Amino acid sequence: MKKTASTSTLLTKDELRSLYSPPVLNDIERTEYFTFSTEELKELYRFERLDYAVYFAISLAFFKLKYTFINFSYRDVTLERQYLMQQYFQNQPSPRNFPNKDTIARIENKVLNLVGFSRFREQNAQMILTKLQSQAAHYPRQRQLCKALLNLMIKDNVAIPSFVVLQESVTKIWNSEHSRLIKSYYRYTTKSQRENI
Repeated sequence: MKKTASTSTLLTKDELRSLYSPPVLNDIERTEYFTFSTEELKELYRFERLDYAVYFAISLAFFKLKYTFINFSYRDVTLERQYLMQQYFQNQPSPRNFPNKDTIARIENKVLNLVGFSRFREQNAQMILTKLQSQAAHYPRQRQLCKALLNLMIKDNVAIPSFVVLQESVTKIWNSEHSRLIKSYYRYTTKSQRENI
């Protein structure tokens, strides 16, 4: 029975955690990743609301680390929030609430514009999947195909989407390659050869 992406392991639990969970930073790393460029600081200080600015700063730092947007709670990023407040918003109360869903989407778009990335949608998604399809014969395992997809996304400055989207994309390419191989097998073998095989 043929495995699909939903029944195979594209990424290990550790790899999934590494990609989609908030990073655990030491003090040196926190200082490094939350020290912003002049352009990034301009964008940070454009926000009129503190909760938007803090969410933006955390999203920006994490995106530059992982090339994807991380779902986090403020409890997950206590040390990062404390660092931001001390570094950039002294004498202001730390925000306790997240922006709403629409505002989060707008903040993420600002992050993408700032770092020169785009979302995995329509035209760029098709371009990346076409590239992956052309390379699929070199990856006999879905796991390898998934890693090739991640590399293509980063190379083409496309934000890594949710794991569900990765699964769907790998399944699509995998099934297409499987179909191509079966057609080739029947085209280039005789009935007698297939019986021997």
